[in-house]
Amino acid sequence: MHGLDPSQGSVLPDSGFTLPQLQGSNLLEHFHRIGSETAQPWLDLAKSFVHTILPPQPDHWEIQSGWTKYYHHED
Repeated sequence: MHGLDPSQGSVLPDSGFTLPQLQGSNLLEHFHRIGSETAQPWLDLAKSFVHTILPPQPDHWEIQSGWTKYYHHED
């Protein structure tokens, strides 16, 4: 089949390792929980950023190379 000869393949020794405890009742739940725990610090930062009040956009944009810092002065 497909020109492959199983007798020409090599047999690798068994490798043993311990699987971690399943985090949930199935693999889908396991990886969802691990992903959620890993992403939680960034999710918290994103949620706090949503409530940040941004300054208004400048009336005039400087078009030049380099960095330009705009200041907002409340009247």
